[in-house]
Amino acid sequence: MEIQRELKTPCFSLLHLPFVAMKHVLQCMDSTDLLRTAFVSKRMGRYTKLATARIKLIEIEFTNNRSTINLLDFGCLVESYKDKDIMREKKNENDRNYSLMPWINMRNGSILENTAKISNLIRNTFECSNIDLVIAEDVLPKKTEEILEMFQQYRELTYKPRSITTTALNKIMDSANLQHFLNIAAEIPKDFNHKNKFKFDNAQYQDATWIKLEDILNMENVRGVQLVRNNFTQSQVNTLLKRWLASDIDMFYWFILELNDGIEITEVLDELLTFKFRRDAMTIDFTLAKTTSSFRERQILVICRFERYMVLTGWRTDKVITECGEDIYERDDIYDNAYNILKLLKRKQEIDTELEKNDLELATRRRLVEDVKKLVAELEEMHVIFENEQAFVI
Repeated sequence: MEIQRELKTPCFSLLHLPFVAMKHVLQCMDSTDLLRTAFVSKRMGRYTKLATARIKLIEIEFTNNRSTINLLDFGCLVESYKDKDIMREKKNENDRNYSLMPWINMRNGSILENTAKISNLIRNTFECSNIDLVIAEDVLPKKTEEILEMFQQYRELTYKPRSITTTALNKIMDSANLQHFLNIAAEIPKDFNHKNKFKFDNAQYQDATWIKLEDILNMENVRGVQLVRNNFTQSQVNTLLKRWLASDIDMFYWFILELNDGIEITEVLDELLTFKFRRDAMTIDFTLAKTTSSFRERQILVICRFERYMVLTGWRTDKVITECGEDIYERDDIYDNAYNILKLLKRKQEIDTELEKNDLELATRRRLVEDVKKLVAELEEMHVIFENEQAFVI
């Protein structure tokens, strides 16, 4: 008679292994198992650091009744509720849920407190310095203030509720620095103002009706701003463009403004020496700043009208930054040649003005005509063509 023996999955105590063997086992684990191991106990959390795994970014989203910590590098997320914490693995269509160890969930702790504890554990174990905060539409203003008090260090803050208190706004503005990305969808009080409103790496205000023209005209070396709903008129948009073109300093690296119905930028563009570049349904104008001040590093100015938006940015003449915040300089023909094209066009314009004079000697006129031909030939080598005397790069 055949006796069937019960087969049990072999197991061993990880903590009983020698140091080198334990490190090797931890490094062989997939990301989800490694994270679960870190949650077994405080002691195991310290040993998990031996795997030297890294998480580049944690995204934490708060709703009214839970929080979600999304570990993008590990393909899983941790959800925190009032009475429990759950880790969900998202490697395929069928999610796998794991309850976290009781020691992680603070007895009588709030969702916010448990979220802070779990995120700190993950950050300390996997050396993650970047946190993105998302505050969902249903979060109440009072809870928003508590979240901002608990999480003061973040890379990006997305605020989705339609209302926000002045207290919460001041907390956000007080924490501003050039490593922060800010996106606020809320309606902001019309009388609100703060000296740090533009002191972010990227500040996006869906409601910009509280921002005045003077706030923009007084910008100095601002990184990036996007203003959506606003009250700016045609005259004010023209004033902004002219100030930016003539400014002795770099007002901003890039600026995006939603244009209200009926507003155009052609009036200012028609006064400029530009070359144009067409990309799909978008036309981009390149021109030079109307100043040679040494305090203005970005002399190449780029103006784009795309759908309802006006996009302004500036480039340096020696190199073009194409990746925000990184010291990486990539080039292609249009970027490389922009400054040279504009200088040649300026020289051609000067000669054309000379040729309009009636008192030119014949020899001088012939020489200038030849100079124009040479300039046009150089421009053609850089893929410049002329349509109705307007330069285009093709």
